[in-house]
Amino acid sequence: RSMIMNREKAFSFKQSGIECVDPQIVEPMIIFTVLHIPWNFKPIPVPRAHMPQLVELLKERVNMVILEPLDALCSNKWFTVPKKNRSL
Repeated sequence: RSMIMNREKAFSFKQSGIECVDPQIVEPMIIFTVLHIPWNFKPIPVPRAHMPQLVELLKERVNMVILEPLDALCSNKWFTVPKKNRSL
């Protein structure tokens, strides 16, 4: 409890509060990779009714630099879940 209280500003419960770590505060990581065959998973279908909301959600994330556009052979599986308030 005391650890969370000392770091309460690290948590965000609104989209507007999410930001990237400042590289002047935390040094960027170097991630070493090995040669491999790229994976390309079949995407999970998204209902057409959710598409406009999903596109807006992704645009928000790109604008906030949480996601980056990428043209690569690899892909990750992800999905959306409708909440009770009808948001994704």
